[in-house]
Amino acid sequence: MSAAERALAGAVAEVADFMRKKKLTLDDLTNIGGEDLKSSDKGRAGKARCVEKTWELMARLGVKFADIEHSESAPQPIPALTKRGRRGEKAFLKIEL
Repeated sequence: MSAAERALAGAVAEVADFMRKKKLTLDDLTNIGGEDLKSSDKGRAGKARCVEKTWELMARLGVKFADIEHSESAPQPIPALTKRGRRGEKAFLKIEL
C-alpha cells in the first residue's frame, strides 16, 4: 500500500467516523439536499446541516463518495425498528397433533 493509498484510507475513516457520530448513512448524503436546510422540521434541518458538513469535510480531505461507498468502514444503514405490539396481540403458534 502506497503512502497516497494510506492517506486516502485515513481520510475515508475520518469521514466515516464523523458520519457515525452524526448518525448519517450513505443514503442521507444522496437524499438530503439544500432545500432541507430551510425545512420547518428542526430534525430534518439539523440532519441537512450535518450532511452539508460531511460534504465539506469530504471536499477538504479529497474524499470522493465512491471511496466511502466502497470502503469497509462505511456506515451501514440503520435497520428499521419493528413495531411493538401490545401484550397478547402476537399470533399464537398452532400445534397439530
